[in-house]
Amino acid sequence: MFMIKRFQDKLTTRYMGREMKYYQMTESTNQDAWHLYEEEYIKGSVVLTDRQYKGRGRHGSHWFSTKDTSLTFSIIYEVTLPMEKLGLLALLSAVAVATGIRVSTGFGPAVKWPNDIIVNHRKLCGILVETRRAKDKTIVVTGIGLNVNERKIDFEGDLKETATSINIETGNKTIREYLLAQILYHFEYYLENMRQVIPQWRFLCAHKNQKIFFHQGKNIIEGIFLDLDEYGHALIETNGKVETYSGNSIIL
Repeated sequence: MFMIKRFQDKLTTRYMGREMKYYQMTESTNQDAWHLYEEEYIKGSVVLTDRQYKGRGRHGSHWFSTKDTSLTFSIIYEVTLPMEKLGLLALLSAVAVATGIRVSTGFGPAVKWPNDIIVNHRKLCGILVETRRAKDKTIVVTGIGLNVNERKIDFEGDLKETATSINIETGNKTIREYLLAQILYHFEYYLENMRQVIPQWRFLCAHKNQKIFFHQGKNIIEGIFLDLDEYGHALIETNGKVETYSGNSIIL
């Protein structure tokens, strides 16, 4: 209860995070969030842990958290967006996290389509959006794993070359409670102001009009990232032709 109070005392939201479940250790906060939804759904509920050891990432990847240094949490909410616009939720998540980091720390990471948060080509945050359809609404669980106060020695194996943290990039420790409060505030804000998501994502994009390589199924394709369409799909020029790609593609 004390841990929850520490985080909730910093909140400025109306509903995001007002219901919070904390676990010292868990396999997956997304998994816990789905269980919570089935048992007692309250809009904007947050599942928070200090150590996740079987977190799911996009396309079967894994996201592990470091005790006392990471922010690892999942948010539960419902939307009435048409199916073709659900891809906007991945963009919204990235915008909310990146903006929350900027406001709370003064440090400005960028976004990589659709929802990676990066600094100098290193990954700062992983986001996984899962949805289930129920009649005329969609239930959404968004899992977020953010490297906050990790040091270089905290990363092992390949992560030494591919991951980073706010502490590594700024040299300063961040108050995690305030950072989470800012992320949840901006999450709530952009959910209620969806028209601002794409313009803000464009502003934060790390690779607009640049050459990129991305997975499309089992193939690796080279192209120029041009823009987003109204559904949040990527517009990429390949071989002189502009193609539209959904969030199932991954930029390398």
